[in-house]
Amino acid sequence: MGLVFKIVASIASFIALGVLALSLSAGLYFACDIAEEYASVTKRWLSIGTTTIIVIHLLLLLGGFPYMNVCIGIGAHLSYLPLLKTFPYVEPVSVALIFSVMVSAANHMNWFHFFVAQLTSREPIVERDELTAIRMVGCIFLFVWLIPVGFFVSLSSADDCLPTSSGFKNEYNDGGSSTGKKKKGIFKTFMNSILKNRWPSGPEPNKFY
Repeated sequence: MGLVFKIVASIASFIALGVLALSLSAGLYFACDIAEEYASVTKRWLSIGTTTIIVIHLLLLLGGFPYMNVCIGIGAHLSYLPLLKTFPYVEPVSVALIFSVMVSAANHMNWFHFFVAQLTSREPIVERDELTAIRMVGCIFLFVWLIPVGFFVSLSSADDCLPTSSGFKNEYNDGGSSTGKKKKGIFKTFMNSILKNRWPSGPEPNKFY
């Protein structure tokens, strides 16, 4: 009886993970559509979100969190600000983008090691009873994933941008009519390429919903 339960539970776990991954992809795809239609609003909220998280880091520093961990978190979010200058367009190979990706990866390791240290330290800053799995995931989502994911679903390749003498021509489409080539987010382009390879003779990927 116990063996049957373990097999069924394992299969159900894999199915649940698959549904969760599919739901997450669909949600990001929908968010990418929203970001395309309301680019100026998305830029404003990304700026506000980045500033808010930096302020939260400063509050954590006042609350006794390690100086190095907080500084790495602040530095990571400061590295995202140059991407707002040409938002929603970005050069795929640029110093600002490569640096922000590297610092984001470092920030991920920074907070991962912090929580591991809190679980194994004899004198943790945060009580172990308060370090539940959902709280740790929530903190990592806020301090590490939120802003990068926002940029990931919002940014478009510079190839979709109309060239000007100054570099980029930022034309936002906030629900009204627009002229010129319609921009397409990097994430949406990636998902469309996967769907097109999976169903080469089927309907257009952006008509599945």
